[in-house]
Amino acid sequence: MTSLSVRYTLFQSDGTPVRAVASLSLQEAEDGGELNGTNPTSYAEPGHRRREVRMHDTLPLIAYEEYGDPNKWRLIADANKLHDPTAIEEGDIIAIPAI
Repeated sequence: MTSLSVRYTLFQSDGTPVRAVASLSLQEAEDGGELNGTNPTSYAEPGHRRREVRMHDTLPLIAYEEYGDPNKWRLIADANKLHDPTAIEEGDIIAIPAI
């Protein structure tokens, strides 16, 4: 970001601003080298969705909820490089690959 300016145009009777016009200038950043392939906002590879593991989740249960087939759990394990399918814990963020 190279510059930002805000002009308030409408206020409530107590002085609280409720409308503003913002002007923003951005400058493209140079590519910092090789990308690691992981999307930092979704924690997933391109083309994958993400899911937070809930209490009592298992890979077969997640596969059933996501794909309608518990036997597709191996797709999720492979996408997340899980060698042990029981190695997921509540709060983990896992990638859900598209079929």
